[in-house]
Amino acid sequence: MYNPIPHLPHQLQRVVSWLKTRRIHPNVSFLILGILSTCWFLIRVIPKPSRAGYPCMQATAPFMSGFILYILSLGGAALALKRFKQYLLHPNLLFASLFVLVFIYLVPSFSHLISFPLYLIEPMRLMLILALVHTSKKNAYLLALTMPVFSFMISAHPEVPKMMLITFELIVNVFLFYFLTKLMKHIFLSILLSIMISKAVYYLIKFGLIELMVINTGLISTPVVIQLIMTLLFSLYVYRFYRRSL
Repeated sequence: MYNPIPHLPHQLQRVVSWLKTRRIHPNVSFLILGILSTCWFLIRVIPKPSRAGYPCMQATAPFMSGFILYILSLGGAALALKRFKQYLLHPNLLFASLFVLVFIYLVPSFSHLISFPLYLIEPMRLMLILALVHTSKKNAYLLALTMPVFSFMISAHPEVPKMMLITFELIVNVFLFYFLTKLMKHIFLSILLSIMISKAVYYLIKFGLIELMVINTGLISTPVVIQLIMTLLFSLYVYRFYRRSL
């Protein structure tokens, strides 16, 4: 098993040694290393992105990724708890929402555990579309923030950098939909443009991560034609069933 500690920058190795010597609680050590690794990575890589390929940066990445994953999980849990408290006042709505949310969470996760290439229909975006149409704005943001994390916890997919990238893409999708809906007052164009722009952002960032060797996959895994078809179907579904007041 790869041990990143010997490859860490000298400063972080000293922190690890100090934490071991002081017998700091593992949870506290995790937070300290996570914060320092994230700061170190950003300070070194932002001025010169090519540094992301350095061995010390690749050794720092697991600590940074684990810390960011923890923050995302914590934020998602806090949002879920807040929503749960609100639903306690409406038991019928609570049970209906729980059923919908469990279904939405499990479909993208289990799609990676079966042999059928369910990823072709973009299960996470499909579930996000269902949330946009049939639940609330807060639920849509909650799902965008937590679905990739939940999928990673269940099936170890997608890998952490891609998980964070997908999370960002879904959040951009939700934000743009509501922003464009207010701006243009046209549901079909709002959802169509929000999906297309969020995809463009996704591929632009992914291209950069591939160039920096942070992600070792191809740029496009799902054929463009299928993506266009799914985008059109998602947009038509939202246009047909979205009944919120503008």
